[in-house]
Amino acid sequence: MHLQIQNQNSLIGSFIDATSFHGAFAEIIRLPESLQVYLCGFLDHFESGLITLLEGDGQSIKTLHSELHQVMIDVVKNKWQVKLIDIANCFDPHLISTLCFQDDIDPRHVLQQISLARPFQIYQSASIIKQLEVQLSKNKPTQKQLIIITCISSQFFDSSIANEDPNFPLPQLDLLRHSLGILQGLAIQGHTIVMTELTETRISRQLTEGKNDCRVQDSSLAYAGKIHIRISSRQTSRRVELVNHPFLSSQMTNVQIPQKGIVVTDKQKSLEEWF
Repeated sequence: MHLQIQNQNSLIGSFIDATSFHGAFAEIIRLPESLQVYLCGFLDHFESGLITLLEGDGQSIKTLHSELHQVMIDVVKNKWQVKLIDIANCFDPHLISTLCFQDDIDPRHVLQQISLARPFQIYQSASIIKQLEVQLSKNKPTQKQLIIITCISSQFFDSSIANEDPNFPLPQLDLLRHSLGILQGLAIQGHTIVMTELTETRISRQLTEGKNDCRVQDSSLAYAGKIHIRISSRQTSRRVELVNHPFLSSQMTNVQIPQKGIVVTDKQKSLEEWF
């Protein structure tokens, strides 16, 4: 006997439709329908005052980064500016242009509202995040900003640094913690912040640098992400896990649902019975 999940939105109840976590004064960015579907209904908006952490494996993170291009276009249409720290080197201006033409928007206007930084090593990443804090303090208070950091920790634990720094990865841990502290402060000020993280990077760090307890970094990153969604790809499906959300009780911090239309069945079923 098996169970067919028809509408996973019913599983997560009202917490994505509930009143804003920060009340009526929070700024809301509605997500494109395609991204809502990819997140299996766990999230329908980004919210000011919170850091959203989207974590995925190789294929999942590529899809998330692609979907974020439409998010950037949508916020610019609503007179927002975008600050993009593209550690993953995934920003594609040609994709921006293609999506803009589909929506009859001038891509030049959108690109002018996106401030792009591409750090290539950990110290640049930390410096840019610190500069971001200074830059935002000089902006008009009424100017709304979406801050996106792709693959936030990938450069903070570059294994090539280990040959140069005998204390690796402890200094990098301090840099990352400091950068996350800056971002948390910006969120408290009311900015909307989205971070992405590559799952495989975390796993490889635990295997290769586990003796220095890189898991401390993982807990720091997870603590910063008040909304945390993890996605992993399978051959015939994807798994979406809601790791953390402010509307979840402490007993419900881990919620897992299958992709829409996926059949959940007994592992002993044969292939003929499965199909």
